[in-house]
Parts: sequence; C-alpha cells; structure tokens
Amino acid sequence: MMNPLLRFNAVLIATVLLLALSLGQVYRWYGSEPAPVVDAEYVLQAVEQLQHSHRSLQCQMDNGIGCGDALFVEYPAGYWGGKLDEAQVFAMRDKQGRQMLCRHSESDKILCINNLKSPDKLEHGLDLAYVFYLALFLVIFLLSRNLFRDIEILRRSAISEIKFGKFPAFSLSPKSYLAPLAQSLRNMTANIEQLNQFQAEVAETVCHDIKTPLARIKFLSHLMTADNLDTSRQQLNNNIADIEDNIYDYLSLAENEYSEVGNERTELELGAFIKDLLAQVPADNDIAIELQLPAPISAWLYSNLMKRLVNNLLGNALRFAKSRVLIRCERQGQHLLLAVEDDGPGWDAAEGSGGDGQLAHHKLGLSIVRRVVEKHQGQIRLQPSSLGGAKVLILLPLITQ
Repeated sequence: MMNPLLRFNAVLIATVLLLALSLGQVYRWYGSEPAPVVDAEYVLQAVEQLQHSHRSLQCQMDNGIGCGDALFVEYPAGYWGGKLDEAQVFAMRDKQGRQMLCRHSESDKILCINNLKSPDKLEHGLDLAYVFYLALFLVIFLLSRNLFRDIEILRRSAISEIKFGKFPAFSLSPKSYLAPLAQSLRNMTANIEQLNQFQAEVAETVCHDIKTPLARIKFLSHLMTADNLDTSRQQLNNNIADIEDNIYDYLSLAENEYSEVGNERTELELGAFIKDLLAQVPADNDIAIELQLPAPISAWLYSNLMKRLVNNLLGNALRFAKSRVLIRCERQGQHLLLAVEDDGPGWDAAEGSGGDGQLAHHKLGLSIVRRVVEKHQGQIRLQPSSLGGAKVLILLPLITQ
C-alpha cells in the first residue's frame, strides 16, 4: 500500500500540472498574442553601419532597385501577395527567408524593418508562471511533509500498541503541529484505563458488598427461634435494606458514569454512626467486636461512602478474625483516625504460600475502601496488628463547613 504522504504528493503534482495547463489553455483562448519585438540595439547598429557606408536607410520595392541592404523597406499597396496578419504589427519573410517586422499604413502600404535579429534573451527566457507553480509546490510539499510524518507516527503507534492489547502512547515532539491532538489522545486513553479499572473494581465490590449482608441473613436464619423472632426479624430487615442501598448506590454510580455525583458531605457523629453499623452484625456472632472511642468526635464526611468503607473493613476483619475485632476512632491533630484490626492470620500469612485466596479476599474488600479514602483526600495504611492479625489504618482530613 502506498504511503499516504506519497499519495498526497502524487495528487499534489497532478493538481499543480493540471492547474498550469488549464491556465495556459485559458490564456491562449482568451488572451492576445504578444506583439513581435525587435532588438533596439541591433536597429541602432544597422543605422550606424548604413550611414557609415553611405547607403540608403529606406527603400521602396516599386522602384526596381533591390532593397536587401536597406533597413526600412516600403511595399506599395497590393505588392505583397501573401496572407497578411490582422495584427497592427506582424512579422513576414521575403523570398530569401529573411524576417521582417511590418505594419499597415493608412494608404495600405506595408512598412517593414528589414534584416531583423531576434534578441537572445527572449529566445531563452523563463516563464515566471512556471516558477510560481514550482515555488507553490515546494511550499505545500514542505508543509505537508511534516504534517503527514506526524500522522504516520500516530497511525503506527496506534496499530503497534493495539495489536498487543495496549493503549497507544501517541508520542510526538512538543513542537509538532499535532502535539495538542496527541496530548488529548493520551488524556483520553488514561481516562479509559482508569474507567476500565474502576469498572472492574465495582464489579468485584458489588459481589463483595452484597455477599456480606447475605452471609448475615443466612447466619440469622439458622439462629432464628421463637424467642428471638422480633430481634432476628429486625436484623434481617436491616441487612436487606443494606443490600438494597448497595444496589441503588452502584446503579447511581453507573448512571453518573462512575463518578460520585450527588453525594454531599454531611456531619457525622462517628460513635453513633459506627454503632448503628455494628448493630447489623448478628448478636450470636462468635467474634467479639470492641469499639474504642476515647471522646465523641464529629466530622463532615460522605455518609454513603463511609458506610461502605466501615462495612468493608468490618466484613474483612470478621472473615479472618479468630475471636476478636478492634475498632478505634479518634481525633489526631487535623485528621480523623479510624483503625480496624483483628487477631487473624495477618498480612504476612495472606501473602505467604497457600495464602493467595486470603490475600485476594483482602484486596477485594479494600478496593472500594481505597476509592472512598481517595474521595476524602485521605491516606490508607496496611500494618500488622497488635492482636496478631491484620490492621487497616485510615487517616481522613477534618473539614469544617
């Protein structure tokens, strides 16, 4: 397949040639032929020579004397038998093939300048129109060459990267005319990569966030008796409402193109907020949950996101804890500190041999936690717990309204 630049240049050459030929033809159709010219220097030299040799400058062809040496020749009316040009000044040749420059007089006589010699500069002159066409072609060629070179770079980059399932780099020189386009393409690919990653995380966390309340419902169904029917029913309703809230949150997230739109900060009293979430845990749970809250603390946070964060951290801790889960919430300078730890196998055991499944479950629960922390412009740290298991520490900046 021909290179796009070569194709463009071929079309450009054909267009310039067609334009030149078309303009030349139009000029020949509607333009007048240029009047014949004579070298003035030659005329002056001939006059000087004739005067120096005492010969006549002018000769009339009807006097019977040859006019071969005369500079100016006069032909009487009707003397010339050939077809005359209709132009005011025209060229003729005599029987000896000598060229003359002639014109009609008012009495139908023909006045000619004899023994002409055409100037050399006219014979070898260069038409300026063709110089213009050549310059035009060179300018367009130079401009199009750089443009098509950058386009070809973008094209090859796209083909080579997409072939291996990667996003193109779109690398161009900052001085390139297409540099803003390349930067826009890089921004688009970066946004697509982030969106794909977020969609994958959402798909995982949907399953994870719904699985936790479903497990509670299943556990409650086994423990439900006539004595605790009202309490179990309330806990079942709370977990069902939790599932519905998660579904609506993810649907809203998808409708807003996976951006947290419409989720406003509200003032939360963290002690009461966490206790409400702990109330949804089955009362007969074998894992002891301890909440340490040294002092009441309020903060302006995204309530729906914080609910998702605490549920994910608590669900992970309950899944891997042996007997105890500790939740600590306190003010630390200008930050809110939230730590959830357990006495389970910990991070090292999850990363060791045979622990890939545990580590995967940890990461599945923490993926949405990281998103929530980023939304609050906070920090997340994974540390070993003093209880012997895993610890997740969250630092969120305290914002006042």
